[in-house]
Parts: sequence; C-alpha cells; structure tokens
Amino acid sequence: MIKRGGLATCADSSYARDVADWTTTGILAVLATAFAALALALFASMWLFNPYPEGATCYTAQGYASIKDHANANATLAMFALLCAAVGGLTCVVGITSAAGHRLAFALGLVPLFVMGWLAVVVLIVSGLNCQN
Repeated sequence: MIKRGGLATCADSSYARDVADWTTTGILAVLATAFAALALALFASMWLFNPYPEGATCYTAQGYASIKDHANANATLAMFALLCAAVGGLTCVVGITSAAGHRLAFALGLVPLFVMGWLAVVVLIVSGLNCQN
C-alpha cells in the first residue's frame, strides 16, 4: 500500500496495467491506421495528380520521354505505398502479438494493408512494362 495525499492505493493495481496496455494498443492502432491512410493517399495521387500523358506514343522521342517520366513517378509512389503497407502490416502483427483483447481487430486490419501491398507490386510491374517491345 502506498499512501498519497491521504488516499491509500495499491502499488500492484491492475488499473495501471490496463491503462498501459490500452495506451500501447491505441498507439499501435493509430500507427497502423496512419500508414494505411498514407498508402491510400499515395495510390490516390497516382491517378489524380499523375495522369497518363495524352497523345503520347512510344514511337516518338518526346512521347517516350513523357511516358517514361509518368511510369517512373508511378513506380516511386508505388514503392512508398508498398513501404507504408509493409510497415502498417508489421504494426498490425505487433498488435496481434501484444494486444490480447484486440487481436481480431489487428488481424482484420491486415487485410486492406495486404491488398494495398499487392496493388503496389502490380503497379510496379506495370510501370516497368511501359513501352516494352
């Protein structure tokens, strides 16, 4: 028993452990959500801010250069999206192993991160196939 300000509290209180666990769980959930949102924003920027160059063809030097720049920008965004999805997925795995009461929530959080990771891989492959003969 520890006496503080006239109140006796138990030093080995389960409340202190519950608050610490909730804080760790909350931090992991916020991190996983932030990385998923960042990956989603990177995917959205691929299509919103980097449209395919109109009228570009692989058979002219200018068209080839603009298509190559478009593909390189998409590949860079896809690499960062893949990195965000991987870090978010690892955060969910840590949440599964450490947050006893929230394992299912972290496991369900892996599903969209897994899909975004594979989508990033597909974008990387497709970006490399532009203007290939």
